[in-house]
Amino acid sequence: MECPYCKNEMIKGYLYGERYALKWMSADKGLIAGTFVSRDSIKLESNTFWGRQRAKAFRCTSCNKLIIDINDTL
Repeated sequence: MECPYCKNEMIKGYLYGERYALKWMSADKGLIAGTFVSRDSIKLESNTFWGRQRAKAFRCTSCNKLIIDINDTL
């Protein structure tokens, strides 16, 4: 995948969750008692065979960006 910022090639990899689901939330929403309560949060992972959460992501080593395609992750 080509980096949309610097146009260099990106490396395919995964973001792995340790214990809880990976979710995206807007910056103006907060956690209440350590849980996600926002309706606009987006779950970013699928479970692997062993139950570990992961989300496919592409990393640019030139400009240190990560790109996650939400549709390709779910």
